[in-house]
Amino acid sequence: MIKLKENALKHLTSLTEKHDKKYVRLSIKGGGCAGFGYEWTFENEHTKDDLVVNDILLVDKIYELYILGMELD
Repeated sequence: MIKLKENALKHLTSLTEKHDKKYVRLSIKGGGCAGFGYEWTFENEHTKDDLVVNDILLVDKIYELYILGMELD
């Protein structure tokens, strides 16, 4: 799974407050030569298909393989 370090958790918390949302969503998009791209959005609800990390970060379970072992700082 993905690990959030203290700095990342503080930053995500400030972003949710700024956007008046409960969660930050991380989506992974296919890329070209440079690899994958990451897209960040904000939501108030999660779905049954979401992994919920530290009650603040949402990642669709379909991307679980791509974030395995990832650490955000």
